[in-house]
Amino acid sequence: QCAYHFFEFNLDGSKKFVPDEDTFTQGVPQETALIEVPTDVWGGWVWFNMNPEAEPLMEFLGEIPEHLDPYHFDQQYFVQDVTIEWDCNWKTSVDAFNEVYHVQGIHPQILENIDDIHVQIDLYERHNRYLVPFGLLSPRYPNQEELTRALKEMLQAAGIDPETFKGGPADVRPALQAQVKKHAADHGVDLSDLNDDQLSDDYHYYIFPNITLNTHHSGVMLFRQRPHATDPNKMYYDLQNYVRIPEGSDPPPRPVHTTHKHGEISLGLGLDQDSYNLPRVQKGMNSRSFKGLLINYRERRIRHMHKVIDDYLEGPDR
Repeated sequence: QCAYHFFEFNLDGSKKFVPDEDTFTQGVPQETALIEVPTDVWGGWVWFNMNPEAEPLMEFLGEIPEHLDPYHFDQQYFVQDVTIEWDCNWKTSVDAFNEVYHVQGIHPQILENIDDIHVQIDLYERHNRYLVPFGLLSPRYPNQEELTRALKEMLQAAGIDPETFKGGPADVRPALQAQVKKHAADHGVDLSDLNDDQLSDDYHYYIFPNITLNTHHSGVMLFRQRPHATDPNKMYYDLQNYVRIPEGSDPPPRPVHTTHKHGEISLGLGLDQDSYNLPRVQKGMNSRSFKGLLINYRERRIRHMHKVIDDYLEGPDR
């Protein structure tokens, strides 16, 4: 129903009811209906495209469903739904989440429990991914011999007592993977479609142009980075979290969607660090002294994303 004049439409978009229809001397044609847009379903989400001539969704997604269907997104439940107006351009945000080179500067605390050096990066026709090993120390971390606080917390969260754990930092990741398998079997969660790395690591997928999936065995963090309607130095950061629960369990209540301005709420330490940094990056990029991005090999997902944008705007043979 339209909130302005209370026109009503059927679920297929056709006209259902027009108040005082007899007062329209020119008549109200049946074509007074909602505009149809291409839609499809994958992963439990409804996808739409404003281009009526868009290619089919599965063709556009390419290798993504084959890679991510083993996580069974359609069996996961929505637990967080937040939109925040961030003070940066949407592409600035996409750039930041498409590389781990900045971890040492912006997120030094996670050097205690991820390997930010040995990260597999794969570039596809439009989309890309990186696979970040969790449950081990960064080679940048100074003490490679002792369990860090973060590794102990990961063990504790998995149900392993860090005080009686016999291994060193290199033993944590396989111990976590084994514990995940045991816990899943005990609670009726089938993880047989996932490999061992997927039981511990972040399989981080970027779906062109603005969707990111931080994918883990227990759930997925989805965020969408949308352009601001009027200000290129702002954007909308849509954050959704989903969790997988044992079969037969009662699903959690659907979260209420909330909207906020930059800095009004905390999204957790890691995202708060990013949201603090991004407006400053944007200011630097707007500076007269900014000559363009200097990108290293570990940041090649950024280069790939901008190339795909340029291919759409100017053609691949420009």
